Amino acid sequence: MKPTTGAINDLTRTAQERLGRLIWLAAPLALPLSPKDRRLISYVVIEAANLWAQYSQCLFLSCALGAKDVSGQRIVVNRAPTMNDALTLAVHATKPKMRGTYRQWQRRDLPDFQQKSELGKTVRYVRASVAADVDLALGYQSRVLEDLPTMRNFFAHKAELAATKARNLAPRYGLSRALSPETLLCTPPRGGADVVLREWIADLNAILTLMP
Repeated sequence: MKPTTGAINDLTRTAQERLGRLIWLAAPLALPLSPKDRRLISYVVIEAANLWAQYSQCLFLSCALGAKDVSGQRIVVNRAPTMNDALTLAVHATKPKMRGTYRQWQRRDLPDFQQKSELGKTVRYVRASVAADVDLALGYQSRVLEDLPTMRNFFAHKAELAATKARNLAPRYGLSRALSPETLLCTPPRGGADVVLREWIADLNAILTLMP
């Protein structure tokens, strides 16, 4: 996925198409889990988290670089001339103390675009005309954007601390910490109609649907 200076909804459509494949892959998952199922869960979680991380960064960069809305108008009045200039604006959005300074930002200064608060700040800072749409999408009532990266870290690293953090998500869904992360994801949350993983993916799709 790459930033665009064309129609911003093309970027969102690309993300939805990629997510559609993950929806299809996750559809048959059910307990008890086979080794193949566990590998598939790991793949779906990592891909979904990476998709959101890439999309959120590309969304800001596309806005800052001068992508167009559905009417064909530029989303920002004064677009950034280069990618580096766009990233500088992102740093200034989330680190106000760096505004007006001559210190070159480092990679550690960049926003974590996948976080709702960081993405919202950057889009508003460049006065994007779609900022209200982005805020509406980010306000969707779901914990997927908070909890998906935690689960992704477990599957990507399999470290003890990452496993503990993944299991600690369980009480938020009315489930037991004793469940393995894979079993947790394939169990319906308390009051839920579907398993956690498919609810997350459905919520992520709903968020993308609300995006410009």
